[in-house]
Amino acid sequence: MPRVRLAAAALVFFGACAVTSVVGAPSASASSCQLRDETTLDSGVSRASAFLHRCWDGAQYWWSVSGYLYDTACDNRSAYLDIYNWPGGAQPPPRASGCNTSVYYSFATYTRPGTVELRTRACNFSCSSEDRDWLYP
Repeated sequence: MPRVRLAAAALVFFGACAVTSVVGAPSASASSCQLRDETTLDSGVSRASAFLHRCWDGAQYWWSVSGYLYDTACDNRSAYLDIYNWPGGAQPPPRASGCNTSVYYSFATYTRPGTVELRTRACNFSCSSEDRDWLYP
């Protein structure tokens, strides 16, 4: 039941159009979230926004990383966002395919993350240059 409540809380809070993955979380009824860090990555052919939140529902805390991934080039490659050091993992990585497309992603966990590393790039048979950045709790 806590996983169902977490999924509902994440959907309500972020107003997700398309959620790649949501893991666990409490009730949305009285939850509040605080932005802890944010970044934007741009590899030249893919772009990603990322937001790290700490949320509280009156009973327990949870952590959320979310944002959008954009495929900004018409180069027959798909944009990917790799998320490292996220408790429980973020597999499969968010992927946007097609000229000027985007996808919303969101992951949540009860475990406090360490430094979260992000990498965006576009790949098919070969990969583009990449951009990396970090989120700090």
